[in-house]
Amino acid sequence: MGLYITGTGNANKLDVYQEGTWSPAFNRGSSAASVSLSRQHGHYIKIGNVIHVWFDIIVSSASGGGGPWWISNLPFTPIVGQDAGGYGAPTFRSATLMPVKFRTNGSSSWVSNTSNGVIYLMYYDDNGNETYVDGYGGTSGIDSSNKRLTGQAFYFDDAAGS
Repeated sequence: MGLYITGTGNANKLDVYQEGTWSPAFNRGSSAASVSLSRQHGHYIKIGNVIHVWFDIIVSSASGGGGPWWISNLPFTPIVGQDAGGYGAPTFRSATLMPVKFRTNGSSSWVSNTSNGVIYLMYYDDNGNETYVDGYGGTSGIDSSNKRLTGQAFYFDDAAGS
C-alpha cells in the first residue's frame, strides 16, 4: 500500500509514513561512562527513507568512560557510506551540557551508523578544525551537572518501505 503523489508510478509512491517516540541515550564511544539522565525525551517522523528526530536530554551526573560523546539509540539505523547522504544534519538549541566552543564556534556534529545509529558531538575549534566533544570540563568536555542538550537531526536509512 501507499499513497501516490502526482502520478501512479513507483517514483511517485509514498510507501512509509511513521511517527513516534524514542529514548535518546547519551554516552561515550570507546568505553561506556556511568550516566544518569533526569530528562530523556525523543520524537521522530519517518517519511520514506528520511528520518527526522528531535531530542531533549538533561544529564544529572556522569563519570568515567572514554572516547567522544554521542547521542545513541536512534529509532532507525542510518544508511551506510559517506557517499550515501547518511551524515545527516544535527542542529542544537539548548546546549548548556556542551563545552563553550560547541556553543560559540558552531557544531560539526554528524550522524553515523556506528552502534546502530549515533549522533557524534563535534565542534569547530578556534582554527576551524573539527573537534570531538570528549571528557569532562575544560575546553572540550561536557558539564555533567544537570545540564541540557536539545536539538534535532535528519538522516536517511536504507529500509524504505519496511
